[in-house]
Amino acid sequence: MLIYLAGPLLSEAERRFNLGLTQRLEALGFDVFLPQRDGVERDSPPYYTMTPRGAAPRHVPPRQDQDP
Repeated sequence: MLIYLAGPLLSEAERRFNLGLTQRLEALGFDVFLPQRDGVERDSPPYYTMTPRGAAPRHVPPRQDQDP
């Protein structure tokens, strides 16, 4: 599962919290996209693998119970 994790970046404490939470999730086996760490460039991953609805890879079909 890919998680897009974003939060406030107004203080060093908030940036450390976001990074720490990301590291804990990754230790549990999740793939995490953290914009403050991973950045976003139009012509490189993960940007071109995102959908208009978020960071889910394009090859993942939408759930049956959600609107297209």
